[in-house]
Amino acid sequence: MGLRFNTNATSLQIRRQLFDHEQTLSRSYRRLSSGLRIQNASDDPAGIGMASRLRVKASEYTVGLQNLDSFEGLVDLVAATNTSGLKQLERIKTLALAASDGTLTADQRSTIDGEYRAAINEIKRLADTKHNDITLGNGSQFSVSTRVGTGANDAFSVVLPNLTSSYFNTFEAFDLDSATTAQNLQGFIDSALSLAQTYEGLIGSGLNRISNARGSMQTQLAATQTAESRITGLDVAAETSALARAQILTESATALLAQANLQPRHALNLLQSTLAHL
Repeated sequence: MGLRFNTNATSLQIRRQLFDHEQTLSRSYRRLSSGLRIQNASDDPAGIGMASRLRVKASEYTVGLQNLDSFEGLVDLVAATNTSGLKQLERIKTLALAASDGTLTADQRSTIDGEYRAAINEIKRLADTKHNDITLGNGSQFSVSTRVGTGANDAFSVVLPNLTSSYFNTFEAFDLDSATTAQNLQGFIDSALSLAQTYEGLIGSGLNRISNARGSMQTQLAATQTAESRITGLDVAAETSALARAQILTESATALLAQANLQPRHALNLLQSTLAHL
């Protein structure tokens, strides 16, 4: 290669390579400081689109789990309310059976009737149980629902017990003041117990589904976040190696650029030597 004043081709080539090394060095610093392989769309256009969709899906799972947790709190309270009502009904059945005994005295029957009235009042109190202004047991709202995703099967609902149905309201019209009245009450009690037991099964099934759904969604969330991390996350070992390489090449190119910039001086020295001999 000849010696030239106007253009130092070697210097230009080294400068371009030095620029590339500095870009690589800067990119490695940014990646290592953030822990992300993809800093902007130009780093991996296809990957950033996939990662974006995975992040949206992970957000959907996160909100779905929050909805499910809130819904489970309501269902737990519904279950407790219905179970308490069921216990009161079981006690009422026992009291009615005891009052069916024709050998009781008036005082004994009055004592049984007093406990019977207390059980009815407790059922009425349970019917007014509220969760976030939703009344759970008076039949004013048939069910409550939530969603954990956008799919057709992502809806959850629970049937609310009706502790003020016609069966329950009938109890207030009865007094356990005679064996005949107590015997007549048995049919209403059995119907009310059957209804409460049906609610118990529906609520239990709902809680089982919530538990299964939570486990499945937590697994899906973890898998989605892992997949997104594999796309955007940084391999620190590989990037550290790339950083060390870029640092060495940058230092080498810097030293060589200094030498290449001296090449025009050789042409000047040659010219000066030639002119000295003329």
